[in-house]
Amino acid sequence: MGQCCCKPVVDHDDHHDDKKSVLEPPEVDVSSSSIHPSILSSQSITNPCQLTWVTDVPVHNVDEDEMQRECRVSGLCCLDNGRTVVLDRNNQTIMVFDPEFEYAYRQKIRKQLISLSHFEFDDIAILESGAIGFFNISGKYVTRLPRRFPVCKSSKAITFNGTWFAVLYTIDNKNHIQIYSKTGSEYKDFSLNIQFTKRKYRSNVMVLDKTDDFLYVSNMSEKCVSCVNFLGEVIWNSLAVDHITHPSCLVVEGGFIYCCDWMNKGVNLLSLDGKRSSSICVDGAKKARFIAYQRKKSQLIIFTDFKYKLRIFDVHLPPEEP
Repeated sequence: MGQCCCKPVVDHDDHHDDKKSVLEPPEVDVSSSSIHPSILSSQSITNPCQLTWVTDVPVHNVDEDEMQRECRVSGLCCLDNGRTVVLDRNNQTIMVFDPEFEYAYRQKIRKQLISLSHFEFDDIAILESGAIGFFNISGKYVTRLPRRFPVCKSSKAITFNGTWFAVLYTIDNKNHIQIYSKTGSEYKDFSLNIQFTKRKYRSNVMVLDKTDDFLYVSNMSEKCVSCVNFLGEVIWNSLAVDHITHPSCLVVEGGFIYCCDWMNKGVNLLSLDGKRSSSICVDGAKKARFIAYQRKKSQLIIFTDFKYKLRIFDVHLPPEEP
């Protein structure tokens, strides 16, 4: 496999064969929560990046002798030391891969595991039933988020940005977000009127911004990515992207949001204001459930149900604009 092609997204007007005139929407400050998502203008990201396939790493047949049940991946994250961690929910284990993606070991964690996120150094945050536990990658228990604010037992996913944890949970078919500070001393809870990808796919459908109090989520009903503040208000919806029909997993890195689609083989690149977008055709991105970014080597990692494997890509970004 060689380099993947980058395909900029055209403006909405191009899809209507110029049958009606559409006024150019005004430039707006997307930092305000009062902005209506529909007035965001659309631009293409010129030459956003290239993805070059490096290798595939099968997951389902790793250490089969140590597996008691069929592998069920429910989490993927990258650590600052270059290692990659995969969560196997059925076997209550984490699988650790070295920076070259050679399999290192499988470690048993005797908890009801749901999802995971990176935390600090060699530690990971694991979402359990009703708790967030911190472990190092040798499986040693470190501590737990204080139970002053309990974690909902119907939680589905977790993300961490260095300051805040966000936990997605569902009650009566309605989505809610719990926000916890790093120490567990601060807490917020809000409902989220957004439909995610179907439960059985169990993808990482949300990610926190690294500097601002925003949450980016895969919005299946609107076929876009939505930016939400910590009050549950939608700040913006990204405009249509060629490959988004059933958005699944996403990750933030280098000023961009990378979003995969469950139905189409594309990685979608979005600017952090939702105004600019581009699609990159990637063989094997279809049925992607988890995506992570390995900062140490500038590599994008996609876990896909297609032959149950990790797909590794080198990321080539353009130089930053002055």
